[in-house]
Amino acid sequence: MVGLLFGSCSKEVDQSDSTPRLYKEGGVNEEEIPCDYILDPAPQPLITMIDSDDPVEEKLNLYLYLIAKATSRYTCTVDFQTAFNATKFNRYDGTGESPAQDEATISELISYDNNFENYLLAEFYAVGEDWNIAKNDFQWQGFDYEPTIWLENKAHADWQKSELIGVGTDVEYVKESFGDFIPAFHNDCRPEQFEPTEMVLGKIDREFPFDSSYVYPSTCITNPILVVQLSWPENVRSKSFSSSSTIPAQWLGTNYDTLIPLIDPPGCNQGLYYNMFAFNAACNRFERGRKSEIRLRHWDIPTNVANASNYQNVYYGSKKKKIGDVHKNDICKKVNLSIFMDNVQNGNTIGDIDRNVYMVTYEYDWFASFRNWKFSNDQGIIPEIGMQRKGSHEHYQIGVIYPTDWCRNRVKYYAHPHSSMFFLSYN
Repeated sequence: MVGLLFGSCSKEVDQSDSTPRLYKEGGVNEEEIPCDYILDPAPQPLITMIDSDDPVEEKLNLYLYLIAKATSRYTCTVDFQTAFNATKFNRYDGTGESPAQDEATISELISYDNNFENYLLAEFYAVGEDWNIAKNDFQWQGFDYEPTIWLENKAHADWQKSELIGVGTDVEYVKESFGDFIPAFHNDCRPEQFEPTEMVLGKIDREFPFDSSYVYPSTCITNPILVVQLSWPENVRSKSFSSSSTIPAQWLGTNYDTLIPLIDPPGCNQGLYYNMFAFNAACNRFERGRKSEIRLRHWDIPTNVANASNYQNVYYGSKKKKIGDVHKNDICKKVNLSIFMDNVQNGNTIGDIDRNVYMVTYEYDWFASFRNWKFSNDQGIIPEIGMQRKGSHEHYQIGVIYPTDWCRNRVKYYAHPHSSMFFLSYN
């Protein structure tokens, strides 16, 4: 199957420049981006692999599946590279927290070529759904979405080869110890209604692998990988606390302090380090694969930027850490950790100053484009954390740590109705 997909069915390849590049606004980054995928024939019909315990998610999964299948058929009738490039946009310019990623809204693709909507209407009608109703029905957990399609392997995509259309949701498919696969369609554009071949697609994470002791056999896929996903309108780059009309209050998190000793700041010795020493997802699970990939991102800002003359030399953005790959059988258990949030008062990079820490723990999904979470203005700087997650609500905590809140050996417990984590301040 893989041999057919990337051999005889591919278009003529231009060998004049095979060096992979990541194209950004204003220039080219020559650094190679990993190209490691696992592509298998679907072990059963994809429609049976996208179910969910959440009826709203199951409905949206069906919508994404139908859009992807219609798009796969549509690519047989047009030069899809031209259509995509004519309608694509970059939500971010690639110079800040998030990379410049090529993305196009389904509505813009329809405006570019009305015939695309005919494929959507037919695909939805075939299973008793109505595209005209569905296109206004992309709401989930208090968030509104715009369905888009984005180019996942921008650094390696060769448009002379046939497109691989992915569905932006995970399926319960496991190979060796690897997980987090999505449905995908490949079309060799033969007769019989251009019926696509159903596949499952996974991506190897070399930075935070599932199992660092195992070498996963993978393939560098240079066919354009285009993923239909739940996204936002083109002009939206972040969500924030202030968007009370769209952000459910229960996702903001609640913190409780246990003071050891029982002395309120500032009448105590202030701790120098934050250490996350426990995480508990409290049975909250955001994906159907075997393991949940839980990440932490935090953005540190000096408490007195005006006096931090060398702050501009500090990495201007969030830092990411891996909390762990939590097996679905262990999702209700507390995970003991040793993750340092860096030296709060006298870090090596910014001198002898305090820092405010803004953080999010979330479910990482490789198949989703970056969409940012924004915090309040801090001394003229707006912390904006970039995350890849299927749903905008798929985070466990959103929290802020101020140094003045802390005594040495003070524990801070973050919770919302579904999960909790513990931070310890110490010298």
